[in-house]
Amino acid sequence: MAAGFLSADHAGMGVLADQIQAVPGVSIAVHDGGPFLFSIGQLALVVQLAVVRRVKARTSFLVLLDLLPRSSLRCR
Repeated sequence: MAAGFLSADHAGMGVLADQIQAVPGVSIAVHDGGPFLFSIGQLALVVQLAVVRRVKARTSFLVLLDLLPRSSLRCR
């Protein structure tokens, strides 16, 4: 998103995005760490809401099920 806001046109956005991706650690932080931390934070917030009874306890369970990889739920 930063490349889109900082560039004047589509070609400039591609060049800027390549420069950003070339920085070591950006791919890990943005594509691996960011979504993982978001998922953990989402679960933590729902658990907190369940503890103070703002949502039903089953909501935490449903969020946890949503975070599990789909392949681990298959029965063969």
